[in-house]
Amino acid sequence: LEIEYALVRESIRSAVAKARESWGVVPSVGLPPLGTVIGMGAALASPINPGLSALLLLDALQPVGVTALRLDPYGLMAALGNIAYVEPLVVVQVLETGGLTHLGTAICPAGRTGSGTAIEAAITFGNGRKMALSVPNGEIRAVALPVGQKATLAIKLGRGLTLNGKNRATLTVEGGTA
Repeated sequence: LEIEYALVRESIRSAVAKARESWGVVPSVGLPPLGTVIGMGAALASPINPGLSALLLLDALQPVGVTALRLDPYGLMAALGNIAYVEPLVVVQVLETGGLTHLGTAICPAGRTGSGTAIEAAITFGNGRKMALSVPNGEIRAVALPVGQKATLAIKLGRGLTLNGKNRATLTVEGGTA
């Protein structure tokens, strides 16, 4: 399983490296901000835990900014790409009615920082419950938020880090399967 996941990560990295040429992005610079990432294929769509799919996508792409992570467990994207030219409304309807699985939202600051705290966040859940979260530099934290429920995050980034060019942000995120 670990070998398969390593192959998946490298396949994604290789595909992105090839695609970058057509994007006009300098190879030494990170990816441009990605609003949504959709993972496809059996290795991503059927792992033991949806969190593994999210980690594979994050490790392979290393996105910067706020990125929604989704999966295509039914292999719809190829068909929807073909249908989009003929019936674009059908594509929108399929995507809005659960054709993709929402894994969650990744918040990935840009920059470099020394030791210490990378992110301080105050989270307000839909039911009014509040939670404080501190993420040390170099670590990943997952916050359990049930599928479809929303929460508001007030984020303060550590020295040397930015999120879309700012060191503070307030976001509303939706819970996913990861």
